[in-house]
Amino acid sequence: MGMAIFLPPVISEPTTMPIRTYLTDSGAFDSETIRAMSRAFEEACAALRVFAGDERGRQLVARRVIDLARNAVIDEAALRDRVLLEQRPCVASTPLRLRERAR
Repeated sequence: MGMAIFLPPVISEPTTMPIRTYLTDSGAFDSETIRAMSRAFEEACAALRVFAGDERGRQLVARRVIDLARNAVIDEAALRDRVLLEQRPCVASTPLRLRERAR
C-alpha cells in the first residue's frame, strides 16, 4: 500500500487581464508587465472603492496605471502605491500641523 500524498490546492490567477480593456497599444508591453499592471489596477480600484459599475472611475485608474508603466514604473506594488498616493493629494499636501488640528 502506497502512502497518500496531499497537495495544496492550486490557486490560479485570473486568465483575463482587466487592464487590456483600456490599452490602445497592447503591443507596447510584454505579458508580464500587463499582468503586473492588471494586478495593480485591480488592487488600486479595490482600495479606492472604484467598483465594476463605475466605468469612469475605472477608466481614470487604468489611464494612470498605463501612464506610469509607459514611464518605466512596472512593478505591481509601485504602480498601485503611486496611484493610491496620487489620489490622496489633499492629505499629502496638507501641513502636518493643520492635519493635527483637524482631529
